[in-house]
Amino acid sequence: MRRIHREVAAAVLFALAISGLLMVYKPAASAGAPAAKPATDPKASYIWPNPNFVSWDLDHPSLPKVESVAACMQKYGPDDWRTWRAQYFEKRLTLPDDPYRIEHSSFADIINRGAECNVWTGYHVGMFGMKPENFVLTMWPGVGCRSQTAGSAFLHPGESSTIWSSFTSETLIRVHRGSGEFYLADHWIPVTRGDMLYAPPNCPHGFRVPAGNKEDMVAIIYITPPAIGDYISAGMLVSDVSDAAKKAGLAAVWHWKHPEEFGPFGTPITPVRVQ
Repeated sequence: MRRIHREVAAAVLFALAISGLLMVYKPAASAGAPAAKPATDPKASYIWPNPNFVSWDLDHPSLPKVESVAACMQKYGPDDWRTWRAQYFEKRLTLPDDPYRIEHSSFADIINRGAECNVWTGYHVGMFGMKPENFVLTMWPGVGCRSQTAGSAFLHPGESSTIWSSFTSETLIRVHRGSGEFYLADHWIPVTRGDMLYAPPNCPHGFRVPAGNKEDMVAIIYITPPAIGDYISAGMLVSDVSDAAKKAGLAAVWHWKHPEEFGPFGTPITPVRVQ
């Protein structure tokens, strides 16, 4: 009888020991796994776009995603164009909003009554030898500005545009902030904030920030009239030589490839025609 009790007790102790081992073993098995992170919204660190100031979809690619000045200063320092952009939008949030601002405007609005735009908001695209993150179209035919192209370039030291020219268009380039160099005709010119370059048709021009520069450069580019070849080279326009175009007496109809990405509401799909 005692033997039976001893066997039962041993079985109970064994069961308890196994349970204890399992209780110890489970945490040990998960010790190397990453700790669960609290659910956070990655957009929480952005000060822009702000829903109180924007009518477009907040995830629209033409809206810059901007962190605070403090965050940008810590990451990039005071001489980086991303910090300058944050300074603009922090100031913007202190100003009264207005329905004529670009973030509230449609394609028809821009044609009929104009719009207030800014250096930072627009369609990012690789043009003039720059990557999409370095160049943004702000006012141009794709958003209703029919006779001019305006864009902004954001360059770190060591970055540049290509050297280009246009058969029919004139170009103005203005240093909005920072410093760098303009290329005009046949040589480079050191420039700083407030400088402007004028290039007539067929005149080579461009800009760069030398690798040894201590600060970035933001340049604003104006091209009049718009050079359609620039949009074709950037892959923004595709040609339609359909029977419908031929019957209308047109050599081709040029379609914007991705008009839904341009920003303003109601951007038409076929704004450009070639006789």
